[in-house]
Amino acid sequence: MAEYIHELRAKVGNMPVILPVAGGALRDQEGRILLQRREEGFKWGFPGGNMEYGESAENTAIREYQEETGLNVRIKHLIGVFTDYYVTYENGDQAQTPAFFFEMEYISGELKPSSHETVDLAWFSPDDLPEIYNQQHAQMLQSVLNNEYGTYL
Repeated sequence: MAEYIHELRAKVGNMPVILPVAGGALRDQEGRILLQRREEGFKWGFPGGNMEYGESAENTAIREYQEETGLNVRIKHLIGVFTDYYVTYENGDQAQTPAFFFEMEYISGELKPSSHETVDLAWFSPDDLPEIYNQQHAQMLQSVLNNEYGTYL
């Protein structure tokens, strides 16, 4: 995906683009939420990332989870679609990142940071959460904490 974005940026420069992403929330048996400490900004958020051309949102979320956590998961259901996040990166690139966000179910695997994007992985109790990566992840977290499904922002 990085190559696609690089080629796109070579053509459009810093102008705004739409880059769909997908990810999800996973809870353990104690109700704790798995969060990923991201290389970018070293804050916490949900595993997920850019959709690849021809890939469904569901397959993106599953692939990103495996790449970033080492876990094999499946989709339980859609939590929401979060479309109102816009970002300007340090290099001036601008993007809107509509996010398809799912509740995930553990299948197999061992939790381990398995991507250059993942600094750490940890389970957090809903009453002891760290600083969240950005506004979009904070909105997703609120939907998880409130057990909201079908959110559209």
